[in-house]
Amino acid sequence: MPLGRYFALLALLAGGSLPVWSTAGAAVPGPAAPEATVQVAIPPADQTMPPADQAPAVAPLASPDSSQIAAEPALAVVPLVDAKADAILRGMSDFLASQARFRVHVLRSLDLVLDNGQKIQADSSAVVTVQRPDRLRVTRKGINSDRLVIFDGQTLTLAGSDGLYATAAAPATLDAFLDRAIERLGLVPPGADLLYANPYQVLTEDLVESTYIGQALINGVRCDHLAFRNRSVDWQLWVEAGPRPLPCKMAVTARETEQAPQFVAYYRDWDLQPVFGADEFSFTPPPGATRIDISNATALTAQ
Repeated sequence: MPLGRYFALLALLAGGSLPVWSTAGAAVPGPAAPEATVQVAIPPADQTMPPADQAPAVAPLASPDSSQIAAEPALAVVPLVDAKADAILRGMSDFLASQARFRVHVLRSLDLVLDNGQKIQADSSAVVTVQRPDRLRVTRKGINSDRLVIFDGQTLTLAGSDGLYATAAAPATLDAFLDRAIERLGLVPPGADLLYANPYQVLTEDLVESTYIGQALINGVRCDHLAFRNRSVDWQLWVEAGPRPLPCKMAVTARETEQAPQFVAYYRDWDLQPVFGADEFSFTPPPGATRIDISNATALTAQ
């Protein structure tokens, strides 16, 4: 799944919709894709069109025999890969994948584009806890209420400090859970791409170009600054230099979306040997809590 997953929420805000969560695995489709547009080539300003009476004759188009039409081969895109950037990205991916458990604090900012074109930044913070291959806990702090996401290898639980919660059967692995949560609910856990078993494969799925920029300090940590272009987004990654190649910052720009909104996340206070309590990945509804259907849990999935 391409890196553009970060902007699934923007599609919702723009009036689109996502399929709903389904315990049976079948998706309920959203609206049909818009019809394709036809592009017309316009000659350069210094090139004049010939008069109509001098234009070459055009033979009428014959109705083609569909059985004689061969499918056009897909054009392969050969990424322009910077060797140093690629090596650092692979090293970070391998290091993250080797961590059986970890906890990280994430500060994120997402551009919301108003009808008048103005960008408004929506900020949030969260603590992400992972135990591979099938445990995830996300606690998100908000101005009006807090949010909790728990995945335990069998069940997804969404809960809010306002007393609402929802549960649903979930896939058995963290990778499969992330795919379904993003596709069906528009629920994008902080640093979702970095939580997969193979972050490198996910991040480079539709890579077009990579560049090594240099070094920079992020929250006092010396990092290697990498820049990438995928088919629909540009993204940057700052990776801690040294024996712990952990991500410190990520910035994603949806360049093909109007106003090119951006998502920025800072990762700090990495704990690679967290101690988990017995209830780390379980949920007990508090007294007075109200259970709602997962299909009505939009408020619990808000970013």
